[in-house]
This record gives sequence, C-alpha cells and structure tokens, in this order.
Amino acid sequence: MADNNTDTIAERDGFIVTKGKNKKQLQCDTDSSAGCVSQRACVYCGARVVLNPITDAIHLVHGPIGCASYTWDIRGSLSSGAELYRNSFSTDLKERDIIFGGAQKLSDAIDSLMEKYQAKLIFVYSTCIVGVIGDDLEAICKAASQKHNIEVIPVESSGFIGNKSAGYRAAAEALLRLIKPNDLTSIEKTNSINYLGDFNLAGEAWIIHKYLREMGIEINVTFTGDSSYEALKLAPRAKLNIIQCAGSMIYLAGKMEELYGIPYIQISFLGIEDTAASLRKIAAAIGDESTMCKTE
Repeated sequence: MADNNTDTIAERDGFIVTKGKNKKQLQCDTDSSAGCVSQRACVYCGARVVLNPITDAIHLVHGPIGCASYTWDIRGSLSSGAELYRNSFSTDLKERDIIFGGAQKLSDAIDSLMEKYQAKLIFVYSTCIVGVIGDDLEAICKAASQKHNIEVIPVESSGFIGNKSAGYRAAAEALLRLIKPNDLTSIEKTNSINYLGDFNLAGEAWIIHKYLREMGIEINVTFTGDSSYEALKLAPRAKLNIIQCAGSMIYLAGKMEELYGIPYIQISFLGIEDTAASLRKIAAAIGDESTMCKTE
C-alpha cells in the first residue's frame, strides 16, 4: 500500500506520488547517469524531442548510428507540409573516428546532405562520443553555414552534461539562435500568439489551433509541432507566448520575454476542465472583449 491509500504494485511504489499528499522524491525523476540512458532519456534525446518536429530541417546526429536510430521519427509528430524531418541522419562515428576525430566526417556529411536536399536549416546534434573526443561543432557548423549560405546550428547535447532536461535547455539555445533577428528594430509586432511546448503528437496541435481560431486568435508559430524554418524566424513578432509543456519551454519563454518583450502564461490542454480554463486564461491575457465573448 502506498502512503495515499491507493493500491500499488510494491516495486512501483517509488514511482507514484499524489500531488499535495506525498512529498517523496520519485525514482523516475532523478538524474540520469552521465553517458547512458538510466532515467527516461539522455541529453541528446531531450534536445531531439524539442527540435525534431521542425519539418523542413535536416537533423544530423554527430555520433554512432545507434543515437540516430534510437530517436528516428520520435514521438510521431505530424506535418501539414514538409517531411524532411522524418529522416534521421547520422555521421555514424566508429572506433577510428573516436581515435582520430570526426570533424572531417561531419563536414563531408553536411556537404553530401546539401547536395541532395538543399535545405535552409541544419541542426547538428552532439552525442556522448563527441563530448569525449572534443570535435569543435561550433567551428564546423560556422564553416558549413558560410559555405552553403544556410543556417547550420550546433546543438550541444553530449550526454555528459546532465539529463534530459539539459537537452531541453540545449534545444532552447539552438532555437534562440534560429529566431534571433538581424536587427531588433526591424521586428513588427502583430496581434498573434506563439504556442510553446506542443510537438503535434498525433496532430494534437491542430485541434488547439482550431479552438484558438474560433476565438479569433491568430497563431504566429508553434514551438515546434508542424513548424518550419520560415515560420520560426517570425517568432519575435508575437504579442504573447502560451506554454503547454513548461519543462521543455519555460527557459525559452523567459529568454523571449527578456529579449523581445513577449510575456508568457502557462496553460494545460489535458482534459476538458483544464482546456476550458486555459482557453479563458488565454482570452483574458489577450484582453480583447470580442475574444472573451467568443471563448464563452
């Protein structure tokens, strides 16, 4: 029996807690051991979960083939347009690369991918092996960006820097680089919102978009479900950020408020009561009487 008088299997008791009643540390909420997936997922996986739904980006994993295989088509995020994101590309580092370095292999992989896909954006993910051998992702990505005249963004997600949450932070840093405008004075604010922390699993973001449109609210871009390079570049022009998954997006929202003056609110679309309350909360934050009437 658990402390909250709910029947549980004895070996699962350490993984269950009732809010407001139990204050124990959940075993599934402890830090992952560096270099392995001992809790939920690794740093790289956390970053990939957040960034992978960007539909027209090349997602290149600098590491052994297993890392790319492990996260292929992760979570089943759906797209209304491009399908490039559903490919999981890898530099396939092997023992020789670990000894002599994988920088040239990464550079060649980017060249090869650009010959085939002509994408506007490449994310290059570091893995545990890269953290050990010390390949300079920043320099390699900068050179590739200049060579191909596109954005090549390193994602510093090697497994020895923490756990899955550290991967969320690495993804947020990559997104901040992506959305940064060349000139802050050129941002033209619109009466729209950014929807943070929905990765369009099984098309769920589309349902929320429908609700918001019926309320008369314009969705600027979703981070990152069914998003694209061009859409994300316009993120700084939104009036408000709403956050569904705070664990993955609260840092990004805070930085966007600091850099671009976009306030944020946390919402939840899990269940009928939470959804109704969240839609009212969004309408109140927008502050438009017509929107509040449509919400009801």
